[in-house]
Amino acid sequence: MPAIRYLHNGSFQTVNHSAHPQHERISVRLKNGKFEFVEWLGFICMAATKHIAGKRAKIVGQEITREDGLWRCTWQPVGKEQHVFGWLIERYTDKHISVGIYGVVGNDGWPIIIDKEPAPKIKRLNATVTEIIRHKPAA
Repeated sequence: MPAIRYLHNGSFQTVNHSAHPQHERISVRLKNGKFEFVEWLGFICMAATKHIAGKRAKIVGQEITREDGLWRCTWQPVGKEQHVFGWLIERYTDKHISVGIYGVVGNDGWPIIIDKEPAPKIKRLNATVTEIIRHKPAA
């Protein structure tokens, strides 16, 4: 499974789709522009975002890989004006509401990178095919 490397308190941390991902917290840029640390839930594919109630969010990361990030692997840098596409959800328990985030991966297995432009729109073509529509810059 893929992984994200991010900077926290001056050192690099790595989150992936481990057996117990909820012990990690990762920086997320919310729609209002504020940054918040939320519970890391792992990765989901783009098609799963249609079935899990949530909203788009931007994960702050420095590098991504399609491998687990634990051994030698190829890391791709995330640009200063880019973020990793995340799916922010609210989880209800008998005591309180907690917020968590999934990283979203594309069909190629890599986490999806989004630019400063608006987040991609998700269009359902049929039961098995989901298309990512990216905004085109104005001419």
